[in-house]
Amino acid sequence: RDQPRSRGLGDVYKRQLSAQDFLEHTEDEVCRALRYDRPLSVLMVHLEGITRIDQDLGRDVAKQAVAGSVVTLVRTLRRIDRIGRLGLSEFGIILPETRLGNAESAATRLRDLFAAGPVESAKGSHEIGLNIGISSVNPRIRDGKEFLMLACAQLRSARRIGNGEISTRPPERVHVSISRTGSIH
Repeated sequence: RDQPRSRGLGDVYKRQLSAQDFLEHTEDEVCRALRYDRPLSVLMVHLEGITRIDQDLGRDVAKQAVAGSVVTLVRTLRRIDRIGRLGLSEFGIILPETRLGNAESAATRLRDLFAAGPVESAKGSHEIGLNIGISSVNPRIRDGKEFLMLACAQLRSARRIGNGEISTRPPERVHVSISRTGSIH
């Protein structure tokens, strides 16, 4: 396992993909995982509390809180993992060579890290929690879109419960769409 290392902010932002790049990278990773029968997981992460910061303190402070959260996420992940911003407070994290159990461990580690202390911004400290949906490649998944749709459905389930929930249980139905801009709904 690639151990987390202290990294500069330049490296942190280089590793953050746009929504479109994240979707393309996911498709490539899913094709590779299916072709070579390799494990692959994705975490869909919602930063709980960003909307409240945006409403109470303004968009600039919310952006700073998100940036601080991204730094924490990237510094905790392995070098081969990729993070993509999918909304104001939603991110996807691709975990190559990672089975479901290890993805759950990574999600728990991230959730506990955020629960242990606040995220800093120019306006002070902010309590931010994580809700996480997890999906792993399996023989029923046909492509990257389906893979992400399942993880998004898991995230919706986690967000309904809230308070640091991690969801891996497959939902009965998946109702998710991807907009032209690459946002996942």
